[in-house]
Amino acid sequence: MILFLLKSWAFIILLNPSVSYGQGAGAETAETAETAETAETADKPKAEARATDTMRILGTKDSLHQLPGSGHLIDSEQLKEFNYDDINRVLKHVPGVNIQEEDGFGLRPNIGLRGAHPHRSRKVVIMEDGILIGPAPYSAPAAYFFPMVTRMDGVEVFKGPSAVRHGPNTLGGAINMLTRPWLSDGEQSVIAKIGTNAFRQGQFILGDEWSDGAWLLDGTVLGSDGFKSLPNDGKTGFQKSDLMFKAKYDVSVQHSLEIKLGTSEERSHETYLGLSLDDFNQDPWQRYAASANDLMTWEHQHLKLSHFLDADDFTLATSIYSHKFHRLWSKVSGFSGGASIRDILEEPIGQNAHLYAVLKGLEDSFNSEDQLEFGNNDRYYFSQGLQSELIFPWNSSIPHEINLGFRYHEDGIERKHTKDYLATVGGVLQPSNLSSIDGTQNKDKTSAISIWIQDEMVIGKARLTLGLRQESIVNERRWADQTKPVERYSESPLIPGAGVYYEVNSSLGVLAGVHRGYAPVGPGQLSAVNPEESINYEFGFRYGKDNQNLELIGFYNDYRNIKVVCTFSSGCSDSNLDREYNGSKAMIYGTEFTYANAYSAGGFRLPLQVNYTFTRAAFAEKTISENKDWGEGTIYPNDPLPYIPDHQLALRLGLQKGDWSSWISGQYMGQMYDQAVAASRSVIPAHTVVDWSLTWFFSEQGSLLARVDHVLEKAYIVSLRPYGYRPGKARTAQLGIQYNW
Repeated sequence: MILFLLKSWAFIILLNPSVSYGQGAGAETAETAETAETAETADKPKAEARATDTMRILGTKDSLHQLPGSGHLIDSEQLKEFNYDDINRVLKHVPGVNIQEEDGFGLRPNIGLRGAHPHRSRKVVIMEDGILIGPAPYSAPAAYFFPMVTRMDGVEVFKGPSAVRHGPNTLGGAINMLTRPWLSDGEQSVIAKIGTNAFRQGQFILGDEWSDGAWLLDGTVLGSDGFKSLPNDGKTGFQKSDLMFKAKYDVSVQHSLEIKLGTSEERSHETYLGLSLDDFNQDPWQRYAASANDLMTWEHQHLKLSHFLDADDFTLATSIYSHKFHRLWSKVSGFSGGASIRDILEEPIGQNAHLYAVLKGLEDSFNSEDQLEFGNNDRYYFSQGLQSELIFPWNSSIPHEINLGFRYHEDGIERKHTKDYLATVGGVLQPSNLSSIDGTQNKDKTSAISIWIQDEMVIGKARLTLGLRQESIVNERRWADQTKPVERYSESPLIPGAGVYYEVNSSLGVLAGVHRGYAPVGPGQLSAVNPEESINYEFGFRYGKDNQNLELIGFYNDYRNIKVVCTFSSGCSDSNLDREYNGSKAMIYGTEFTYANAYSAGGFRLPLQVNYTFTRAAFAEKTISENKDWGEGTIYPNDPLPYIPDHQLALRLGLQKGDWSSWISGQYMGQMYDQAVAASRSVIPAHTVVDWSLTWFFSEQGSLLARVDHVLEKAYIVSLRPYGYRPGKARTAQLGIQYNW
């Protein structure tokens, strides 16, 4: 199959008479490419990738109406409405997205699609400009790193059959972050913001474009002192920085080269330690003294080299990429005597009373059983590979557009975990007399070859897409302890998918699709662990006329085997870290609804968008759970999957006139459960969050920016894992200025 693809590409390139290697006027820009797309006739499939600076997969919003599957584009104008720096708040306005908040700032997003467990976004493919961006998408897919949304020009979200192109995981879907395009008019920008809790943001956007080249430099510094407080006034905030440089050179009319470099880092005083219920009700913004030393630091570097060939009748885009990520996550994780922090916070009385007081710093540690255990999870990740996509029309009695793709990918993780012990003395953490010990020490590595083909054809009023993906995956685990054997595993899944859109008339169309959901087995797993598999269906309709758009889609995901991974953030011990567990059969079904319109009244423009998602996610047969994420014990049919609410509602309402633009954003999240096992299962109550923003263009170059997050202020619970109740972000306010020249 690989040889066939290589021969096909070479044949098309060598025999195409339109390819010229002389100097030309430059490759078409993103703007002209999008104009060309909208000008295409309805009976010809639209190209899904162009030789531009970003890899846009969905195309424009106009092309979404006839997409044979579920897809959403959050464009640059929508991102500017609130100027969010938190990807969670951006994605809450996409139906079918499940968000489990954690730190309130979106530092480590937990994103799921269509009922897939949101924990660490491990069941969602995350890309930047069409390239895998996770630290190790195959070997360790938990996304402790996420691209900074402040440098993005758009966000694409794929669900249904469109996810087949973007493995390795095709269960929930994929998210593609689109970096800012070239500054075609040479306009530079600087943004400065301040806010409550010592919030600060500084950003510059510099660049230029000329006849045969362009460059862009985008840098951001972002930080806050945090909205929580420690007894000793310790640090609870964060500081992040991000710098991206990219440049392109148009070798000829058809050929262009691009380089993208990036570096980012974070230092955040975050913790997994929550509160008892009584303490949460008394003061949800407090933190216990035991978490005073909790700290996450990480560094990320990425490089991408790309070649684009944009001929008259085909497009070839090839990229070589490399990412490196290092993180050190030090945090309180237990007691030297083995007592469970979760159990202590659930019942902080009786024999747990002393350890509860140690956590709060109210009593001193005085024996070998009540020293605080700190896990230092030091991890090194790498991800690298080559990806190439060829898109060309095939003209016959039925118009086709063929997408052929190939990716060779390698990634890995090295774990160097240790455990230290500290004692509480006078409410302050002090060195303990207990010695440090080694925790998990191993290396995981995966190599994968991915080949996919997608054929989009037009048959009368129907637009049909057929897709097929082949993954060949080989992974291994090597232990620091040389006496343990190397563990190897391989699999070669075939992942098909099909979608259709039928145009009833120029305004109304129906769609349907089916595809195989698949997530491979990770390195070092027990032989009994199986891949995660499902058959996913969707059916719905779209209506669009003038400013009015409506979409209603129902989905049903039939899981043959659902899995979970044991992590520190779910309460697992170091001995079971990253172990996968089978969960047998499950069913996830629901409905996604979107309505958008733009009204006018009294000289004002009032754009409105409403999204509603109903999701029912439950186990379909009896099984025994041995992991903390689902709870330990017996799971019965209809027991819920954790952290998946039945109901979600999001609303955006704008008020625009002249130089003023104001928006209100409201999100309602229904109740959900912290685990599946009924024993000790807790309800996380429903909550509503309202944000407000204002933009005033005081001149042609300048604008004033204001925003208040969580206007209602009322505290709400976002998680009980791993240790106790944790709140969402408190009310915060920001004021900023943007100047363009």
